[in-house]
Formats: sequence, structure tokens, C-alpha cells
Amino acid sequence: MTRRTRSLWLGASLASGLLGSGCATTQPRPTPAAPPGPVVAADPQAVVQAQAAEAAAGDAPNIDLAGALELAGAANPTVNLAREASREAEAVLLAADALKWPSLNAGFNFAVHRGTLQRSGGAILAVDRQSLYFGGGARALGAQTVAVPGVRLFYPLADVIAEPRVARLQLVGRRADAVAVQNLTLLDVAAAYLELVRADAALDALRRGEAELAEVVRVTAAFARTGQGRDADAKRAAANAALLLRQVEEAVGERTVASARLAELVGLDPTLRLTPTPGPLVALRLIDAGQPLEALIARAEANRPELVARSSEAAAARVRVRQEEARPWLPTISAGYSVGGFGGGSDPTTPGLGHFGTRTDFDVAAVWTVQNLGYGNRALVRRTGAAAAQAAARRDDALNRVREDVTEARAQIAAAASRIETARRQSATAEDGFREEARRVQQGEGVPLEALDSTRSLLESRLELVRALTDHNLAQFRLLAAVGAAPAP
Repeated sequence: MTRRTRSLWLGASLASGLLGSGCATTQPRPTPAAPPGPVVAADPQAVVQAQAAEAAAGDAPNIDLAGALELAGAANPTVNLAREASREAEAVLLAADALKWPSLNAGFNFAVHRGTLQRSGGAILAVDRQSLYFGGGARALGAQTVAVPGVRLFYPLADVIAEPRVARLQLVGRRADAVAVQNLTLLDVAAAYLELVRADAALDALRRGEAELAEVVRVTAAFARTGQGRDADAKRAAANAALLLRQVEEAVGERTVASARLAELVGLDPTLRLTPTPGPLVALRLIDAGQPLEALIARAEANRPELVARSSEAAAARVRVRQEEARPWLPTISAGYSVGGFGGGSDPTTPGLGHFGTRTDFDVAAVWTVQNLGYGNRALVRRTGAAAAQAAARRDDALNRVREDVTEARAQIAAAASRIETARRQSATAEDGFREEARRVQQGEGVPLEALDSTRSLLESRLELVRALTDHNLAQFRLLAAVGAAPAP
């Protein structure tokens, strides 16, 4: 076989091996027969059991973005904690509304006295006496009113008026906080899922590159054995293959970490190796990032639950200030009404415990209180005023963060879109160069080592396209959450 014939034969082998492996970054991976369906079950325990069964069978369970988001909404402990905080605020509101209703008491008391007593006029008597009261309320002694009324109204008017308003505002804030936590958690889940997609696509690209580079190594070694190339070229190609193998191993580790992170967020066993739904990696369009920035910010200011929560807190703090300012001028009203049976006796009377009959008691009082000569009230007003100022500052800080989130996410989308176009052009250029090098080797005009740089350039352009697409999609989700919408595919 002549030198040129050997070159043509080895070049054809190289071109066949490299061009036949495909170069498109977004080519869909072959779908296995009867793949497991997307994980969309609402019962996290059932999902865990199903995933464990698949893992035991040796299959990597598939999960799509919609299923991941649904699982996170049902099983994520951070979301559930925020929901319970909202339920606690509902209970606080119920208690505040209940301040206007009376309390009911029922019971009895039995009193016994042995020894001396003093009359109101000052005379001392030695008397043994006893009494029994039963019915509404308790603690009726002698001529005194029932100390614990059967029906009791206790109205600190400043609290009765202000506390329900404060509780309602706090409930609005807790509910908004729960929505904000859920949105942030779903954004974290979307980011984790996209990271898994990125790691999976990068691993696919590296493995394709590994196969292509292996062909370069094989043909370069063959050229070296036949004297068509240098042994140093073969070693260089082998060293590049070893470096790429290490990249593949690192990519496998990154994919494992991404899978564990996603599993943790959606309430699954982190040891399960989740696999994103097979399909091409494409740029998502969840929100029109071409809108004017002012319009996006205005939408965010109207819809972001964080702003609703902080605004509610600021309004509740202002109500607290007015509550303390009005407290010295509003009385505490106490009213009690009791009906029960009462009887008793003493050693001069017969019987010693008798004369039972019905008694009713009604008492009402209004008390104005100036705490510590007014200094205590002044301190309360100042403290609540400072708390109101802090709440207003937190609201302003949240507003600034919302504007920053929108601006940053919109800029990230624009930058990622530009990177996608650049990466696509680079990928097309690298593929053309790769094919040209393979053609030259096939025609005996070059040596296989010349395809090494083209192979590496093609691999880097594929990886950059994967990174640009996932960064773009993540920025889309971030902008969606920044304007106050729940992340959704």
C-alpha cells in the first residue's frame, strides 16, 4: 500500500468515525423503550416509593420540570413552614376578633370562718359562719358582689379597636410571605432542574467529544505506526484524550450533585439518580423580556408578594402607634353579671347552713389609666414609632430589591440571548472547520492530528451553547419570579 493510499484509507476511516457521530448540540437523545413517565404525583410518599422501586430495578427515574415544581409545592418543608405561619396568623386574628365577646364562667365556692370579725363600725365579734354559692361565676362572700362574674366583659378599648386591624394586616403579610416563599422555592427548583439539564447535556456533549477524540487518537496512532506521522503526535492526542476523560468524570460528579440537589428540594431521596425528560435543549420564552424596563418594574411593584407583605407590616406598625397614642384617652371597661344560688349561716342562726335563694349581681366599671405619670405611655409611643419606621425602611429595601431583581434578570436574558447566537455561530464555524479538517485528512492533504484542535473547538462550542441556553432559561424563570409570577414551565 502506497503512502498516499494509506493516507486515503486512514483519512476515510477518520472522517467516517467523526462525521458519523453527529455534531449538533441540541440533538435529542434517543428515548429508551417504554420510559418511566414524568413524576407528577401529589403524594410525596408515593413518589418516593415509586422512585425507590425504579432505582432498585436499576433504572434512572425520569422527572420533568412540571413534576418537579408540583412535588416542591406539596413536599418542600420551607413552603410548608411558611404556610403554617399563615395559619398561625389566622389564629391570631380569630383571637383578636374574639376580644369583643364576653367570657362565661360557672362554678361554686364554699366559705367557712371561725373566730373574730370586725364590723364596719369597728366592733369586734366572735362568730363562726359559713356560706355556699353555686351557679354563674364564683367567689361570692358575704355582702360582696360575685368576684368572678358568670358573664364578664373586659374591654381595654384601645386593644379591642386596634388589635383586630393589626391582626388582619399581619394575616395579609403572612399570606403574602407564604406566596413569596413558595415562589422562591419554585425558582430554586427550576434552577436545580435546569442545572441537572445542563449537567446532563454537557455530559452528553463530552461523551460525544470523547468518542470523536478517541477516533483521532486511534487514527493518529495508526499514522505513527505506519510512519505517516510522529510518535509525539500520537502521544499528544492520547494526552488530550486523558484530559477529556477527566472532564467526563468531573461532569459525572456534577450531574450526581445536581440530581441530589433537585431530589432534596422536591422531597425525594437524594440518593436517587434523577434524569431530566429526554429532548432537545431549547431557549424558553416564559415572559417577554423585550418590554420596557419601566413596565416590568411597574408590574413587579404591583404583584410581588414581598412588597405586599412589607407594606402590610408597615401599615400594622402605624396602627400600633395610633393605638398607644389613644390608650390614655380610652378606658378599660369591665362589666359582670351573675345568677346563682346562695345561702349560709352562723352560730347565732338556725340552721347553720341554710336560707338558700337566688341572687343576681351586676357590676360595671370604667377605668382610665395613665402609666407612670404619662412617661410609660410616652415610651410606648416612641417604641411603636421606631418599629413603624423600621417597617417602612424594610418596605423601601424590599422595593429596591424588587427593582434590582427585575433589572438584573432582564439584563441576564439579553446577555444570554447574545451568547446563544454567538455560541451557535461558533458551533457552526467549528463544525465547518472540523469537517474541512476531516476532508483534508480523507484526501491525504493533512494528518489526523490536525483534526485535534477542531475537535476541541467543536466540543467547547457545544458546551458553551449548553451553558448559554441554560443561563437564558434560568434568567427567564428569574424574570418571571421578579415580576411576581409563580415559576412555571
